[in-house]
Amino acid sequence: MKFIPANLLQRTFVLVALAFLLSCSSTKWSAKDTDSDQMLSDVSYLASDKLEGRTFGSKGEIKAGDYIAERMKKLGLSPKGENGTWFQSLTVNNPNPHSVEYTKPGEDGSKSGRNVLGYMDHGAKYTIVLGAHYDHLGYGSFGSLYVGSPAIHNGADDNASGVAMLLELAERLKEDKKFNYLFIGFTGEENGLWGSNYYCDHPTIDLGNVT
Repeated sequence: MKFIPANLLQRTFVLVALAFLLSCSSTKWSAKDTDSDQMLSDVSYLASDKLEGRTFGSKGEIKAGDYIAERMKKLGLSPKGENGTWFQSLTVNNPNPHSVEYTKPGEDGSKSGRNVLGYMDHGAKYTIVLGAHYDHLGYGSFGSLYVGSPAIHNGADDNASGVAMLLELAERLKEDKKFNYLFIGFTGEENGLWGSNYYCDHPTIDLGNVT
């Protein structure tokens, strides 16, 4: 597999962080240097062949979700999924990616995936939600321009790098007490924004307090 060079990743992360800073100029940032080694490690694992492209409902997606949850735990976040867990499960019957039908696990043609949610509670009035999707195209059976026999679509830039930035922000926003922060690794984005749509319909915090 091919990885994005570290220097290119660092430049990308700096640009994304700068854009975020410009849009949230009142945010207090940690003086801690960016942990580029950790971000590269996150991208390298999530985009590795062993996760087989992280397609929705696959074993690779489960491994990726477990990894993100463990990283959130180490960062000191609190689980904000279902029943006190890090996860929010959604099961989909998918005749058409653009006409999603949520269903029950085990029904014919259904697949299940998981959003991963970590919360930073500063006791503030409002919460900022930061998200990045962690699923990708698997072996390219849909959504790929690749022509040829099935091959792993590693998805380093779509969106392992975004997840790495999400986790870096979880580290750097610890000192900002003005807001609470909800960090979400979304699934099913490649299929039609399934995970983010599902969360908006089944929120685990009061969306009226989201800014």
